[in-house]
Amino acid sequence: MKLRLFIFTVFIATLLTSCGLLKNHQTDPAVIDKTDSVKVDKHAFKPDPEVVKFVEALKPGYLKYETLAMKFSGEILDNENNSTPLKGIIRMKRDSFVWISVRPGLGIELARASFTTDSVKFLDRMKSTYFAGSYAFTDSAFSVYTDYNMIQSLLTNQFFVYHPDKNLKPAYGKFKIKKMAADTELFYKDSVNLNAYEQIVRFSADMKILQVSALSAALQRNVVVNYSDFVLFNNANIAKHIEAVITEKGKTTKMILDLSDFELNMPAKYTFKIPNSYTPMSLKKK
Repeated sequence: MKLRLFIFTVFIATLLTSCGLLKNHQTDPAVIDKTDSVKVDKHAFKPDPEVVKFVEALKPGYLKYETLAMKFSGEILDNENNSTPLKGIIRMKRDSFVWISVRPGLGIELARASFTTDSVKFLDRMKSTYFAGSYAFTDSAFSVYTDYNMIQSLLTNQFFVYHPDKNLKPAYGKFKIKKMAADTELFYKDSVNLNAYEQIVRFSADMKILQVSALSAALQRNVVVNYSDFVLFNNANIAKHIEAVITEKGKTTKMILDLSDFELNMPAKYTFKIPNSYTPMSLKKK
């Protein structure tokens, strides 16, 4: 339960990084850093002008906010269809933090998490344990990439690139565009880096993100996130229903998440004090 709650707080905020619920991969952080810092000729990935135009056209439709609060409920289903109920509160401050409180009922807090631009923290109230570290943890422990921009973008239905190549400006330089009768796709397949994720982002005709998928043949991992039940909130479309399915080496985990009670630009409470009596969390790699 402890590990599942920890991964849930990452999962609820990043969705794509919840693969840690499955078999973990022991990856040397030094190897990951080395991979990320490989020098790439940026001219070899000159962005498609049509892709640039499309992505830039998305931005005026993004939710405009300084702070955002919402409630969530749902469940996580593991490969054996065992269910972990989800319920709680999310508070955000744009480009600053995402704060999550897991509260199954009666106002009792089971866990708390915070994500800032450079740190990840988690409290397990039931076990009186905590975790405090950087986003490099998910890379080294679960072989998945996470950053603050992903978390913020996923919760507000904004476009992002999973595991962007740090040497590419803009980050969507590898994407191609496919326009169809009912919707539009941005996609890319990296034929040079075999460890790269193949990515597809599907948009509706009115530019809502309907689906994000990422496939890693090397890790035998496929992630599909679907967004639905959109509501117009402050002139922006926000998905109230999110379903994510993660398949890795034949095992599947599914998360169903419903968001409600959106509040805009209210004073954002952000408290994350680790009690002196709490001990560091031991997250064992399998």
